Amino acid sequence: MTTGLIFSSYVAANFIPSIWDAFQFTGATATVCPGFIFLAAIALRDPNGIAAKKDKVLSVVMIVRAVSSNVVAISSNINTTYIGSASWTDKTILLEQTFHGL
Repeated sequence: MTTGLIFSSYVAANFIPSIWDAFQFTGATATVCPGFIFLAAIALRDPNGIAAKKDKVLSVVMIVRAVSSNVVAISSNINTTYIGSASWTDKTILLEQTFHGL
């Protein structure tokens, strides 16, 4: 998994003009996966039946929180990358135009 993330970061960095933009997007997801999601997934798998119900519920909560923090981090990166330092009114208008067709 780590090799795949590093390889995809390298490939994406070749197509993105600023390396810092690539690091922002990959760093937002790559650090959460091994730190939270994989550990919680191992506890959920539990082939020997060692984990209690409390442990499994805590693992699900941990995965949900990790995914939600990733969504916030990626949306923040998209916001700063594409909208930049525009005023709040300009950002609102741009977001309305972007999501109007959805």
